[in-house]
Amino acid sequence: MTFVKREYWTEEQVNELPAGEHDYFERKSGMLFDVPDRNSLLDKIAKAASAFANSGGGHLILGVTDAGKLDGVPRIWSGRTTTRDWLEQKIPQLLDYRLNDFRVHVVGCTASTQIPAGRDVIVIDFGDSALAPHQSVRDHTYYYRSAGRSLPAPHFYLELLRQRQTSPDLDFELTDVEIEAWLHQGQPVLRVDAKFLIENTGRMAAYKWALVARSLKHPDGRGDDYYFGAIPGATGRSSSIRVDDTILPGCTLRESKIFGVRLRPAGLDEGSVRADLTDMLGSLRLTLQLATESSPGAIKEVSFTGMVDLEKSIEILKSSGVIKT
Repeated sequence: MTFVKREYWTEEQVNELPAGEHDYFERKSGMLFDVPDRNSLLDKIAKAASAFANSGGGHLILGVTDAGKLDGVPRIWSGRTTTRDWLEQKIPQLLDYRLNDFRVHVVGCTASTQIPAGRDVIVIDFGDSALAPHQSVRDHTYYYRSAGRSLPAPHFYLELLRQRQTSPDLDFELTDVEIEAWLHQGQPVLRVDAKFLIENTGRMAAYKWALVARSLKHPDGRGDDYYFGAIPGATGRSSSIRVDDTILPGCTLRESKIFGVRLRPAGLDEGSVRADLTDMLGSLRLTLQLATESSPGAIKEVSFTGMVDLEKSIEILKSSGVIKT
């Protein structure tokens, strides 16, 4: 289960958490901060941070006992530094790899708060880290959440975490279709610009990737009227060169696939061109493969049904002189 880091936490939300031990959150009494030896405190925070980061994320609640009593942690912890600021400085250094996917909240109090004066309840949200597995630098141990506890992670679990980084996980969808038109040897030719949104849905950056057209379903006997190389009658056009093709986890990038379509209407009147355009693009289904540097990628079919603005296309064909009015 993947957890979203919250914008804020309230006292009501903390009180609404179920009793007992759970894999997605852990309570720690504020007494942990009242012990003079800070090594014990750092050991426990590092252990919990490693476990949550290696287990899809979760919440560490500081200043609440196992029974749910809000005893709070000191508001000021080191000199004039607040406990929240101290935690934000310390947590990244407690794990190897360094942890960045976390957020520290001071819980908002209610009017009739149960949090002792001068103390805070703090919630640390840990995300599903893309760099997992993380080990605690305190004892050089990898932890994970199991049965509501932070336990040393078994070897097979660590291998699964490492293997999930071997290949980026990319997905794509057709978002728009734009066309240009002209007459070539007396027949209408379209330049079709199919626009795709590429999304990295995994935990590893994709540095090298390619969206490749594999096959298309078209009207019977019209396969030769689709062009994925040179388009008949097309004018030269400069193309942009990507500086950086990298798609980071959770990010998107836009890509275009351009191909040509020759229309063979019965005439160049609007009705004939509209009918052939609908036949050639409206029912077109294109199969593509999104490959990365380490994976051939899944094959996916996209439909152009509903993606082509027919009326706008007719106006383009009229303005370009393809349709004789």
